Amino acid sequence: MHFTRSIGFRLTLWYSLILTATLILFGILIHWSLDSRLTNGIRRQLEERSNAFERFVIAEAAEQPPVALDDEIFEFCQALPESSWLEMTRPDGTVTFRYPQTGKPAGPFASSVKHLMIGGQPINVEMGASLAEVDRTLGILSTLLLGLIPAALLLACGGGAWLSRQALRPV
Repeated sequence: MHFTRSIGFRLTLWYSLILTATLILFGILIHWSLDSRLTNGIRRQLEERSNAFERFVIAEAAEQPPVALDDEIFEFCQALPESSWLEMTRPDGTVTFRYPQTGKPAGPFASSVKHLMIGGQPINVEMGASLAEVDRTLGILSTLLLGLIPAALLLACGGGAWLSRQALRPV
């Protein structure tokens, strides 16, 4: 038995499928764009902080009379955002300075590595920042999109069905 649907039903179905695909693509692009923008912003700030730290350490190490460099670095680190960290190591991996004392945070993070000469000794400086706030923001966006896209689809499909019935009704 061959079962055919009305032209109004088929128009509504096509409209619904196209709208669904468009809204899903829109949601994916918004999510990707926001993720990229937030992550790149954090990486850019981190690179700026890392460059500022490099200039600071070089200037402090060159001061006469010599200063307690660890104390100066600790003061610099206190001005860093709460989710940031800094670790200075020798080439053999020995840690010479760590802020905060607990070390790197768990979870996703961005980092920047610099290789400095301090007092004639090579030092690797790794500065990082947590990406947890980016993940939290993207989670909120995902929740909103997953809640609002189906609601918008139901409303638009209901309106599309009503409109196609009105348009195809005999005059």
